[in-house]
Amino acid sequence: MFWAHFLHIYQPSTQFPDVLATITQNSYRRLVRLLEERPHAKITLNVNGALTELLINHHHQDVIEKLKVLAKRGQIEFTGTAKYHPLLPKLPKSEIRRQMTLNTETNSKYFGDVYRPKGFFSPEMAYSQSVGEVVKEMGFEWMILDGSSYPLDGERPHDRLFRIDTNDLFVFFRDRRLSLQIAFSQLHRLEEIEDELLKEGRKSNEYVITAMDGETFGHHRPEQLPLLEAILDHASFPSVTISQLFEHFRDTEYVSPIKSTWSTLLEDRKKGRIYPRWDNPNNPLHQKQWKLTEMAVDVVKRSDVKQKGYQKARVLLDKAVQSDQFWWASANPCWHPGMVEKGATMLRDVVVGAPVADKREKNEAIMLYQSIIELGKKLHVENIIEREEIGAIHDLG
Repeated sequence: MFWAHFLHIYQPSTQFPDVLATITQNSYRRLVRLLEERPHAKITLNVNGALTELLINHHHQDVIEKLKVLAKRGQIEFTGTAKYHPLLPKLPKSEIRRQMTLNTETNSKYFGDVYRPKGFFSPEMAYSQSVGEVVKEMGFEWMILDGSSYPLDGERPHDRLFRIDTNDLFVFFRDRRLSLQIAFSQLHRLEEIEDELLKEGRKSNEYVITAMDGETFGHHRPEQLPLLEAILDHASFPSVTISQLFEHFRDTEYVSPIKSTWSTLLEDRKKGRIYPRWDNPNNPLHQKQWKLTEMAVDVVKRSDVKQKGYQKARVLLDKAVQSDQFWWASANPCWHPGMVEKGATMLRDVVVGAPVADKREKNEAIMLYQSIIELGKKLHVENIIEREEIGAIHDLG
């Protein structure tokens, strides 16, 4: 049974330097060492350009250099993504393209020729048809989605490839249940994993795709590092990159994936919460955040590139659309006013600094910013997570 391990490592551009240092030491360096010690082990890795720059700017270049070596050895396959980790289905196609291009430029600059992604990871595994269209248009061969995006009832086959029926883009669905069981320390030993696969009726001529945050190992769940080591060493589970699955499987099924994220449940979908932790229609904070986001995108789009202040607003908008502010504002399970305020501040400053924004728009942006801060503290002040805990929260599981 082939096992494709997908790991996603990311920190927001607004991350505190000391938190970045802790995560780098606890997780990134340990993952690198684990792979260095196992030349046979392979993973597919997503590194957002925002994290790449953070590692370079805060003197953690050793991680980048060692990832380059592992990629040259064929142990790592990189994927493309959006540089600043926005929720892509909520952005216009022009912004999606820009985020993808910025990510490719940044990672190509620091990783060099080994950065040749064939696949694409949409932040939060957020999928919509428009995102799939842009991914195909930008030249990627495949993208990874959550199992909840599989559109048909019943058990998903694990012995074939899948393509989107409208544009021929290949898609790979992660095994959500198994991924979460590993990420949340519900499974600790190889025997437990084998039992789970047996219960699911999995066969030796199939493949498994697990996907989770790289920070899970060594930082979120340090006790799970030995399990990852054991999986990578197990002869019955030869590790492959996702692109290598094309070498072993030929049968293809055409599908029309459903809008989803890594956290979307059937109950959420029934209630219209497709992106529950980032755009919950019942969360007044989310509604204000997205209104401010839409204003910021609009004023930059309307601005002339030659106008004074355009470039500053343009660069700030790239960073301001990061998804973290919406995640923390969901209070599901966590709330942090500082992270929400950082995002709202950047969005406000985009509008206030955009050349074409008039006085009314600037005042509205300021009022929305103040409303987000005040309402957030009113709703969730008792659930504040202190700064030391930022970064110890799960994303993909």
